[in-house]
Amino acid sequence: MVEPAIVLEKGTAPDVAVELQRRGHRIVETESTFDPASTPFGSQLNFGGAQMIYKLDHGYIAASDPRRDGQAVGF
Repeated sequence: MVEPAIVLEKGTAPDVAVELQRRGHRIVETESTFDPASTPFGSQLNFGGAQMIYKLDHGYIAASDPRRDGQAVGF
């Protein structure tokens, strides 16, 4: 059985991991690959992606996760 941990993506600010460890959490980083993982904690594929559109009073804001295929589109 794998001991519970908080899994952080590569690029997470180092001070975030330090503070979580200070609070008693075990921290693990994902592998920096999109291939199947060689550890129980996975690779970057384990994190979700998003395409989103937010409606404002005078228009829209759109965003698309650059780690995944997709695009935010509105008609």
